[in-house]
Amino acid sequence: MGILKKLLYTFVSLIFLYILFGFFVLPLILKDQITKNLDENLNAKATIEKIEFNPLTFDLKVHNFKLVSLENQELIKAKELEIRLGILKSIDQKHFRIEYILLDELFVNLIQSKDGNINLAQLLKESNQKEEPKVEDNTSKELAFLVAKLDLKNTNFNFTSNINQEPYILNLKDINYTIYDLGTYKNFLSSNNLSFTINKTTDVSIRGAFNINPFKAYGKVEISDLKVKDILDFDKSFFNFSVNDEANINLILNYNVDASKEFLLNLNSELLEINSLDLIQSNNKIANFKKLDIKKFDFDLKEQNINFDEININNLNANMVMDKNGINFANLINSKKEEQNSEIVTNTGISKPWKINIKNINLDANYNFDNISLNSKIDVKSIVLNANDLKIVDSSVYLNKADLKTPNITYIDKQNNLDMKSNNTNLSLNNLSVVNGDLKIENINLIKDNFDFKEKKLNIDINTKKLDSSFKNLEIAKNISFESNDLKLNSLNFKDNKNKLKIDSSNLNVLISNFLIDEKNSINLKNIVLKNLKLHFEDLTNKLSVDTKNININSKDLLITKDSNITLGNLKLAKPTINLLDNKNNLKVDAKNLSLDVNKFKFNKGNISFNSIKLVEPNLGILNTQTNLKIDTKNINLNLKKLVSKENFFRIEKTDLVNPYISITLPKNENVTNNEDKKEEKVVSQTTENNKDINSNENKFRLNLGPVNIKNLTLDFEDKNLPIPFKTTVSKLNGEISEIKNKEQSVSQLEIKGEVDQYGVAKITGLVNPNSLKILTDVNMKFQNIAMKSFTPYTAKFVGRTIKDGKLELDLNYNISDSNLKAKNSIIIKKLELGEKVESPDAISLPLDLAITLLEDSSNVIDINLPVSGNVDDPQFSIGSIVWKAFVNLITKAITSPFSLIGSLFNFSEDEIKSVNFELKESEVTPIQKETLDKIALILSKKEEIAIKFAPSFNEKEEKEKFANQRAQNIKDYLIKEKSINPKQIIILNEIKKSSQNIDLNIEQIK
Repeated sequence: MGILKKLLYTFVSLIFLYILFGFFVLPLILKDQITKNLDENLNAKATIEKIEFNPLTFDLKVHNFKLVSLENQELIKAKELEIRLGILKSIDQKHFRIEYILLDELFVNLIQSKDGNINLAQLLKESNQKEEPKVEDNTSKELAFLVAKLDLKNTNFNFTSNINQEPYILNLKDINYTIYDLGTYKNFLSSNNLSFTINKTTDVSIRGAFNINPFKAYGKVEISDLKVKDILDFDKSFFNFSVNDEANINLILNYNVDASKEFLLNLNSELLEINSLDLIQSNNKIANFKKLDIKKFDFDLKEQNINFDEININNLNANMVMDKNGINFANLINSKKEEQNSEIVTNTGISKPWKINIKNINLDANYNFDNISLNSKIDVKSIVLNANDLKIVDSSVYLNKADLKTPNITYIDKQNNLDMKSNNTNLSLNNLSVVNGDLKIENINLIKDNFDFKEKKLNIDINTKKLDSSFKNLEIAKNISFESNDLKLNSLNFKDNKNKLKIDSSNLNVLISNFLIDEKNSINLKNIVLKNLKLHFEDLTNKLSVDTKNININSKDLLITKDSNITLGNLKLAKPTINLLDNKNNLKVDAKNLSLDVNKFKFNKGNISFNSIKLVEPNLGILNTQTNLKIDTKNINLNLKKLVSKENFFRIEKTDLVNPYISITLPKNENVTNNEDKKEEKVVSQTTENNKDINSNENKFRLNLGPVNIKNLTLDFEDKNLPIPFKTTVSKLNGEISEIKNKEQSVSQLEIKGEVDQYGVAKITGLVNPNSLKILTDVNMKFQNIAMKSFTPYTAKFVGRTIKDGKLELDLNYNISDSNLKAKNSIIIKKLELGEKVESPDAISLPLDLAITLLEDSSNVIDINLPVSGNVDDPQFSIGSIVWKAFVNLITKAITSPFSLIGSLFNFSEDEIKSVNFELKESEVTPIQKETLDKIALILSKKEEIAIKFAPSFNEKEEKEKFANQRAQNIKDYLIKEKSINPKQIIILNEIKKSSQNIDLNIEQIK
């Protein structure tokens, strides 16, 4: 028993000594050794106020620990460190267990010097002992451990950087961090809760759980009022801008990390916003927005997906400036002067691409671009952008839909005196993709209310209203193409005030299909349709105006190469209305229902060709506003085949003119007649000069016009420049003109047939040299059964009488060879009846009734041949005046020498019938007198409208007066009694001639 007591006393003593040592001695040893070792190994001085240790529970407390730099600057301090060990559980469960760790009021002061060194990184003293390489002992097993609770309370962290001129200070205050079940024992899941404040304004909270081995973690991060300036001010040398103090970030972020097999990271946000951000550069606010709000953000490292759901940017203002230093937004990040060489590690394996998905983007902004270098400025107000389903996969971009609206766009270029303004612009697009740099957009629609353009140097103004342009399937790659573009424009107004030009258009609608700009910069357009265009053009300088409406153009297969060669498959112009007024040239043109069809047009190096040109049924009116000369056409079908125009060559293979109606009206003009000869002489002279020009250019320019076919042409001609207006119609005119060439020996044939008025016909045939009519002209013109009544206006003007009835036939042949004219004018007039007299200052004073009676044969037919000859090079030569003069001479001769004319009708000579010859002192009618009187009787019997009149005659020196009366009476008795002549046709005058025994006869018309 004594031994047991000794052992008991010994054990109790040891226990007592252990307790005394643990409570009182060990804390002193620990305090001394800890401070000593810290002082020996650190470039700082450590102090501990007190250490408490409970040997029974193995609880350790350290009070008021401080680490002060050699410069007497606090580096680290803590009010209390408490560690509670779980010895019994550690032994029982075979793991190292700490029940509780408390670190209260920890303070860390981190300072970065100007050279970039961190003060705490320099605490450890340099050691002269060489470190022996550590030999890993793989035989030992990893010790499981567990910290039941770790509590970090009231911790403060100060960071000061002196790299910049102004120190950067970051304070993390009131850090409270609690962790439960931290360790590797039984793979416990550790929960943690961290909260702290950044610079008195930002509250940060992190709640979650994690597992150490294998490492897994999940939780939530909440950041409230994080100042953007606090982040950017860390390194001001890196950023060439600053932000305002109020800008902040609010964030609620869920995270999930799993490193059990591969490193997986998933992030998603409940709140992500940046508020009231101002971007400031050189004391100027270059950009700012009220709020950037991302409703939802997802990040998946494994799938390499980044998803944004609804990004809202409110009140964004961007002020871009370009000067000699470049664009302000291009130098927001300062480039390093000394670039470090970095190794570029390439991965030869196939990597999964990153995918960024943005479901909705909403932006309202203002944009301003001030180009100081070019003295120009762009201002865009109230931009509203809505975009849906934006995807970015590596370098590829996909966008489902975007809408951009802005009420005002202004561009001012003071250097070039340009002003541009745009109102209410709406731009929308669908299905955009950018793959390998190639851009594709399925639909683009641009709507604009107004656009104004002013160019002050040239004094040009352009204004548009209600622009609507829609593209389909736009592609920009090696080629630029789109399937269609539908452009609608309510109005376009163009003013060139310098040149006094004005263009106003409305209802413009252009549809372009299958547009392509290929690799050779050639432009291809499958189809262009222009609908319902209304256009007004005005040239005040040249006093010209053009008004059009209902312009409809359809063109197909247009190709424009980079060297400006053009091909066009087909172009159709459908029934526009065009009104042209040329006051300078006194011309007015009105066109309606004009249809133009152009087929296979080519323009190559200045050469032009058409396969065919068709002009279909236009109504065209041409008016000379000075002379009132009017030409109207309708129903014209003009077809030109294979037209070619080169530098020295022009050719049309064939021309067809079908069903044209042409109306020509000559207005009443007092000066026309007086100047007629002068005008005709001028035309002949000008024609001569033109022929000379053609001949002189014969070797330089070749002209080849194929046959011209005319079918069913109708020509109305009206001459109001007469006492009685003249109007006639030539209808069903058909014919052909053979090839026309400008070779010297070229000959063209012509043959034209038609109807004149109701019952007349006309035919023109012949040969001409198209280069010069004076070299060769052999033309025959025949007119048959022409109603003479139609010519009343001309007879009224030139002969002072109307025409009551009669028919006209003309057979005109004009032959010109080497400038010498030989013309035959065969005129046949049947049953001509003159009407009443008409007062006309141009009428000739001749007894026409007698002339007609004398000219008519027994069938009441006047057959006149008027040959004309002359030299067309004579400046005084005029075909019209020569023919008219010959006709007047013929009438004059009929009146003044009637026996010559009437004798030719009966094959008598004038001497045979102009007098009855008697011997002196003879009055009886002998066979000698009978021969003359029988011929006179034949004439009178055939022409009952005329009479012969004569006066008794005798030779006063040789005869008595009684012979005169006997001779006259015997002539009368013979003709009446022997030849049965109507007594009315025998007129004996009361006067008696005394000069000759022969009786001279005269002719008079019976009234």
